[in-house]
Parts: sequence; structure tokens; C-alpha cells
Amino acid sequence: MSDTTRGYVRHEHFGAVLYDPRTGRYLHVSHDATARIDADPACWPGRGPSGSDAPRQLTHIRNPRVRERVLSAPLKAFFNITKRCNLHCTHCYNSSGEPDSPELELPHVLATLRELERRGVFKVTLAGGEPLVHRDIDAILSALHGSDLWVTLITNGLRLTDRVASALAATDSMKAVTVSIDGATPEAHDQVRGPHTFARAMDGLVRLRRRFDRPVSVRVTLMQPNIDGILALPRQLVAMGIDELKVNRVNPYGRARSNPALLLDESAYAATLEALLEECARLGLRLEVPAFKYKTTIGNQEGLCRAGEETCEIDGDGGVYPCSFCFGRFLAGHVQHGCFDDIFAALQRHSINNEWCYGCRGRGGRAEKTVGYVPKLIEVAEVLAH
Repeated sequence: MSDTTRGYVRHEHFGAVLYDPRTGRYLHVSHDATARIDADPACWPGRGPSGSDAPRQLTHIRNPRVRERVLSAPLKAFFNITKRCNLHCTHCYNSSGEPDSPELELPHVLATLRELERRGVFKVTLAGGEPLVHRDIDAILSALHGSDLWVTLITNGLRLTDRVASALAATDSMKAVTVSIDGATPEAHDQVRGPHTFARAMDGLVRLRRRFDRPVSVRVTLMQPNIDGILALPRQLVAMGIDELKVNRVNPYGRARSNPALLLDESAYAATLEALLEECARLGLRLEVPAFKYKTTIGNQEGLCRAGEETCEIDGDGGVYPCSFCFGRFLAGHVQHGCFDDIFAALQRHSINNEWCYGCRGRGGRAEKTVGYVPKLIEVAEVLAH
């Protein structure tokens, strides 16, 4: 990073959000705490003895539109820098890999990353499509070097050559990489991702693990073709030195809508998830399930979504949406036009209290609620976290 002693103070209606680029952590604090930190950066929460871990330089972010009860801008963006892909997966939720898939030009990508950092959208996940097929991926990684953004990347692993793995490792703001592996065997994985892709993805995973000295995780999408034998996957990952397993459920969006045989019924999903929870706990492998991350309570309503407030989605054509599953709904604007004041204002106005969001089956939506499994997931998550 360009300055390892920097801290960010993003002013909000309740006080501020503090962000430490060294740890990637952010914290909500009151007006009084904000004033104390302004007067003395050594008051930064979590500092070591004599303020030794407190940032010496504070960067203040004041977004122009601060409203009661909502953040002035998201804290994290999922950025599909391209919808092009070297695969054509049968379960792809956003139908990436089509011949006419859009790809943002390099100036728009770089300008967007700069604007996100300037506005205090502290974390960015580069996704797609397949982000590593972007024609200017090397220039994007080079521009991110020295940034205070906390950057992660999701890939199918096929482009993880020694050179690419080294380029990711050389980008200091790249804090973690996730590789999609959809099954514990070639038969399960290749059925939905294409012939010989399991071997190629696992080879890329090995190359990345050898060269990238930060967290590497695997993401698996649970579906009918891969649940048999799925418990072998955590054991394989532990043997490879992988840090975390992320578990999604195939949802009836994108191409999965045309492949209903992939979908799991509620009982099969719950049973598979519980078995994975127990196996990962036994092996000491960290496990992420969407319902763990997106649980929130607003007033008396418990939900599993912070779309549009804490997170947003930038699609391959530059459109900005509250979440990854909107698919053209709730468009907040386009990054090419540079109207981030208007984009963030539109995101602030978004509410999950609408019929489309009520029917959502993504990221811990109605699927988990129908199972009645959320309380147990949260309970197990808290045990694993400690």
C-alpha cells in the first residue's frame, strides 16, 4: 500500500464509518467518537499500546448526500469488469459467456475504481464473467497496486497460469482470490462447466496457492449433480492448504432457469449443508454460507440482505444495481456517465420491501427461510468463528 499508516473516516448521519486498509476492517462509530479521533488519531479503536497501531494520517470522506437511516454509499461493490467468459456453465446465474457479452473499456474500469475509493466504497470484488479474460486485466492489476481498496477476485481457475498467479501476488491491494470448483470429482464439475475443466481448475488452484501468499478460497455451488460425494471436497482443500470453502446454492436465475434438473429440493439442500458444516468443523476448514454474512435486522423485521445499502453490483455494461440478482431491475445508473452522486442517491432510495425482493432465492433469501434453517446456521457460524 502507498501509506500503511492511513485511516479513513467516512462521515455518516450517525457519526462515521472507520476503515483501516491494513486490516480491511470497518467500524461504525458515533459523532463523539469521530470528534475524539479527529482530535487525536491515537483514539482509533483497536490500537495497540501507546497508540502504536493507530493510523497517523486520516483521510476524511464526505459524500454529498447523507440521509437518516441509510449509508451515504455502499461499503462493498461487486464489479463485473466483463461478462465475457471462457466457459458456458449450465448453472450460470447471470448467463455470462454469450458471444455479445459486454466488456467495459479500460478507461471506464479505472475511473470507476478510482471513484469507488474516493467515495469510501472500501471493498471491491472483481468478477464476471471471467475477470481474467478481460483484454486489459494486466493494466487493471497494475493500476490497483498501491490502492487502499481491499480487492478480491473470483475466477474459474482456467487462466491461473504461473504468470497470472504471480501478477495477482504482485498486486498488493489484492487481498484474496476465490476459485470456483463445482464438485469433488471431474464427473460432477465437468457436467456443468465443460469437459476437462476440473483438472484445469485444480491445476490453476495449485499454481495460485504456490505463488499467492494471501487467503485462497474455493467456492462451490450446491446442485443436484454434485451433492453425492461432496464431502470429499473439504478434505481435498485441506490437503492443498486452501483457507476457506464458500458454499452457494444454485438459484433459478440465468441459464439455471433452463436447467431445472440442477435444482435441489429443500430437504436435500438442508441435509447437504448440515453435513458440510460438520465436516468442515471437524477438519478445521473455515466455511462461509450466504446466510451467515447477510443476516440483518431492521426494526422488527429480520432479513438476510443489505442490497443497495452496504453492497451493490456493477454489471458488465456499467449498470449499477442493488445486488447481483436484479437482472435489469432497480437500475441506479451507469458508471460511464460518471454521475456517482445520482447513482448513490438511487441506491439509497432502494428498499427490499417490494414483491420482487420478497421472492428472491439468492444469497440466503427465501430458500433458507423456507428451510427454517437460518437460526441454526447463525448459531453454528458463531461457534466456528470462536
